[in-house]
Amino acid sequence: MTLQNLLAELPRTIAETPTEQLGAVIAQLAACQSTAATRLLNDLQCCDAERKTPLAEHAPLLTISQVAERLNVPRSYAYELVRQQKLPAVRLGKYVLVAQETLAKYIAMAASSAL
Repeated sequence: MTLQNLLAELPRTIAETPTEQLGAVIAQLAACQSTAATRLLNDLQCCDAERKTPLAEHAPLLTISQVAERLNVPRSYAYELVRQQKLPAVRLGKYVLVAQETLAKYIAMAASSAL
């Protein structure tokens, strides 16, 4: 069974699962999400086989707290920039991350429009 087929079957399977087992299902789904996010982060830090350069050098990811600190604004405003899609971000589960290069472009754009 492919991952796509498995994910397509998941909603139906959950609907048919007895209520008393749903807690275990949720825990297993959370564990799967954590495993996938960890793998994604590790892959971003590993070397890209074709380019032979670490991807992390090209696009280090910053937390919203780091973004807010660099912009000298409250975290809530940094989240609002992401929500309004003024600042592109990557979402990994509950985490919202911004590429350092993206933040630099945003700052340059904001500085040029302020002139």
